[in-house]
Amino acid sequence: MPADSGAVEAAAPGRIRLPAGIDLVTAFAGLAAHGDDGLVRLDGDRLYTIERIERAPVAVETVLTPDARGDLQVTVETGAVDLLEIATRAMAARLHLPGAAFAALAAEDPVIGRIAAAQGVRPTLLYPEPMVVMLRTISAQLVNLAWAATTRRRLAEAFGIRRPVGSGWVIDIDPARIAAIDPDDIKALQFTGAKARAIVSVARAIVDGRLDAAAMAAADTPEIRRRLTAISGIGDWTADWVLARGLGRPVVATGDLGVRKAVARAYHDAEIISAAEVARTTAHWGEAALDAQTLLLSTLGAAGAEGATPRLARKRAAATPPEEKRP
Repeated sequence: MPADSGAVEAAAPGRIRLPAGIDLVTAFAGLAAHGDDGLVRLDGDRLYTIERIERAPVAVETVLTPDARGDLQVTVETGAVDLLEIATRAMAARLHLPGAAFAALAAEDPVIGRIAAAQGVRPTLLYPEPMVVMLRTISAQLVNLAWAATTRRRLAEAFGIRRPVGSGWVIDIDPARIAAIDPDDIKALQFTGAKARAIVSVARAIVDGRLDAAAMAAADTPEIRRRLTAISGIGDWTADWVLARGLGRPVVATGDLGVRKAVARAYHDAEIISAAEVARTTAHWGEAALDAQTLLLSTLGAAGAEGATPRLARKRAAATPPEEKRP
């Protein structure tokens, strides 16, 4: 089940009530730091997403700066006003705030308590659309996040549909379209062959129901991991991020390079530790794991979550990956 979360509520159609003192623009700055992939966009203080309502895409603009009433304003694309209430609830569900479990952890764990006092509340932006969260994780395997965003933008522009909303736009990727294409068409956008095949396989799993959003939300964590890792090219690192950032589960991406660095610096005064050491160090996080992970990653700066897998460090030591030679 999803991790314990603080209160974010849809106060009314088009309005999200957020507790005072939370700076979402700063918290989500990493979205723009590595480039605009077109799929989930931060433009100034406006966040652009696709909410899938009864399998139909609806473009949504959310102003992350609260208005005079303390609410976030939500706008849907032209022609979807009757879906504003559902879209508002869906957007509110993306904003995961630390809850009671995290408060208890911060009171008991001096490391988390100290960093939380310095950093303030660190919300997590979730990516519940399976195609989007899988693209984010697959594209980030073994490359830097700027190159990952570049390749996602190419894929979005080649096979997606740009949908205007409010003062901006966002691109919708239909899994059915990706499922029907030849992986070589994705490889031509400078994804590796393995990533191209994995992307098509994921799209087909979404279409046939194995990775359907509703089914994934209802399944337990081990079952979701089993479904994900059964797909060629999807390992535990990808599964960890899909569980955490897609479904809001209290999962630590123990093999992620950024997580290994953040936990090492916070708890061990070291530059990096092994995945096994991360697992041992964070075992007590429990239901607060998602929030604690987000908090520690915030100490690394813009790199944030969805960093490189451990193999990237070894690969870089030998040679620069071909993908990273491009801006």
